[in-house]
Amino acid sequence: MSSTASYTDVLKDIQDFYTENSVKAYAPSIDSYLEFKPLSVSQMKRFIELQVSASKEEANAIPSIDAAKELTDCLVENYIGKDTDELTKKLTTLDRDCIIAQLRANNNPVIEINQQNAEPYQTSIEHVLTLFKDNKLPDDCRTDEKVFKFKGTSLKIKMRLPTLELDSLVNSYFKSELQPVMKQGKKALKKNLEKILTQTLFIELSKYIEYIEISKSNKNTLITYDNEKTISNNLKVLEELPSNLIVEVNNFIRNIKNYKDSVLYYVDEDGNEKSLVVDINLFTTI
Repeated sequence: MSSTASYTDVLKDIQDFYTENSVKAYAPSIDSYLEFKPLSVSQMKRFIELQVSASKEEANAIPSIDAAKELTDCLVENYIGKDTDELTKKLTTLDRDCIIAQLRANNNPVIEINQQNAEPYQTSIEHVLTLFKDNKLPDDCRTDEKVFKFKGTSLKIKMRLPTLELDSLVNSYFKSELQPVMKQGKKALKKNLEKILTQTLFIELSKYIEYIEISKSNKNTLITYDNEKTISNNLKVLEELPSNLIVEVNNFIRNIKNYKDSVLYYVDEDGNEKSLVVDINLFTTI
């Protein structure tokens, strides 16, 4: 004879299921496996809602920021560990992409690839569940630094992978800068589109800079991008610095991308490896 379970009991049973069917996902930056609950239906629903919102935006900067936040929140919500409060401080944006891809592959490794002027096709990303064992993150993708000297001045730039906490902080700042323009309507958005795209570039570059140290006549000036109160002025400084610095940051980012492409990829219909873009679109055809 069946009995009617209480809402609380049902939720407890669901949580027990998640715990018993947890996923061990690899985080490259800390060279460790962490335990996560599988993705829930409500999380899938949020991803789809964000995708619909993004499709309505002419400039998708804010939806992209919201999507990054949603993916980070997903990791925090699904993490099974005692140090949840520290998770965004120790995991990086690279880890987020890798873990999310593993959660997606664990749920269903088959993904759908859309094409221009052609029917979509399906392929598998099951390899992301085992590939990390033999693909560790190189040291030059963790941190790097360069020193430039000119006319008695020393300029040192220290680069590192951005943590999820830093990514969230910088994105929140950028979103607050964008919202006044977005509220003015499509004409204002179109007028400022070029400026927004340029800002997006510098914002992304700043995430990978731990600090810039300028030394001259025993006087040191330290510039960082991890404080909302100073980030605006420090971004202006970044725009005025020698282009050599931007080249070095781009090289550092390129090294990280090369590593990511070696583990996060899919094989197309012609047998070629293609970069796997890890965003909310990865979940809309699950």
